[in-house]
Amino acid sequence: MSQCLVTGATGFLGRKLVLELLQQGHQLVLLVRRPDLEPAEGLIASWHKLVSELSNDSSLSVLQGDLVERGLGLSSKYNFSSLEHIYHLAAIYDLSASEELVLRTNVQGTENLFECLIQDGFSGCFHMVSSIAVAGDFKGCFNENMFDEGQAHSHVYHLSKFQSEACARRYRDTCQMDVRIYRPAAVVGHSK
Repeated sequence: MSQCLVTGATGFLGRKLVLELLQQGHQLVLLVRRPDLEPAEGLIASWHKLVSELSNDSSLSVLQGDLVERGLGLSSKYNFSSLEHIYHLAAIYDLSASEELVLRTNVQGTENLFECLIQDGFSGCFHMVSSIAVAGDFKGCFNENMFDEGQAHSHVYHLSKFQSEACARRYRDTCQMDVRIYRPAAVVGHSK
């Protein structure tokens, strides 16, 4: 299976993705801001336990870092060129968070991640979880081929997802990188 980096692994979608990728036998590297804090510490321990129980080639390693810092705040250089997939799910979704925090994390964090990948010559597939929030106040059907349609964004979270997707699109177009963008509309937990 493939080597993958996952940002936002401890979030709502991220934790589901990590489980699925491990069960499929992928070798995962998780970029986690504070792996020593709960619930991250408990999640990481449960994933390590799962890896030891699986009879496949899955593996898990954790990089402590922060997307908002240049070089992702890594204490030592990491070579991203060996990775085949990047799953970028990290974002601030807290609708009460400050504008500065949301933009720094969601937009500058995406920019910093791409800079590291370009610097290392990453040639794999970049999967970005965006949001239907990029549609802003657009009226009517907003399909996956649409992006900048002159819409306004009444909340900083919506604007941040628009700007971070614009960043991904820019790198896709200028660096000929395989960038795939996913826009969930509504994400809910299990019915039970």
